[in-house]
Amino acid sequence: MVTGAGAVDPGWSPPDPGVARHGATVDHNGVTALPRPARRRAIARANRPDTTRPDPTRSGPTHPDPARPDPGRSTPHRPLLRATVLLAGVLAACLLGTGVAAAAPAAGPGAAPPCPPSVRACVRLSTNQAWLLRDGKVVLGPVRVSHGRPGYRTPPGTFRVSYKDRDHRSSLFDGAPMPYSVFFNRDIAFHQGSVREKSHGCVHLPAAAARTFFTGLKGGDVVQVVR
Repeated sequence: MVTGAGAVDPGWSPPDPGVARHGATVDHNGVTALPRPARRRAIARANRPDTTRPDPTRSGPTHPDPARPDPGRSTPHRPLLRATVLLAGVLAACLLGTGVAAAAPAAGPGAAPPCPPSVRACVRLSTNQAWLLRDGKVVLGPVRVSHGRPGYRTPPGTFRVSYKDRDHRSSLFDGAPMPYSVFFNRDIAFHQGSVREKSHGCVHLPAAAARTFFTGLKGGDVVQVVR
């Protein structure tokens, strides 16, 4: 730089051509000055946060690590696990009892009758089942039945058919219909009736089974009722 006396300042160096290209000026003291727009941009760049360096004020990684599960989110297997636990709870409630009576120990659909082969009809009260036999072989059964409610229990034992009446009506319960009645223990009979409702001592049969029992049994045939 040339001083007022015409001498060159030994500490002066020519301005950087790159700075000059951006409109910078250099004063007599060698201080580079940028125009206002360029100065604002330079200040903005200086104050801009460095996104390539981690923020020390934040804990944990900025981006989630796909290899580590997020404890706040459900993983795909959790709904299945919850459903399995719920199902197990329902089954446990059914088995341990929630005020609902447990089912009687039901025999299989082809279970053999618990009566000797000499009988013609067999009833098992504990499983609500009945069989019709001929010559020791099962003709029909087991079929679902219902029997006496509390106070009108169907008594177990061995009996014989006394008489039959296709269109019988009860003389004890206001003439209630008892289709296909086969009496075997005084006023106790097989007859058509609801197998979902307890009786006053008779053995209720579904309609088709009641007709088969009525046709297959005759006076004097042995009927056995077991617990």
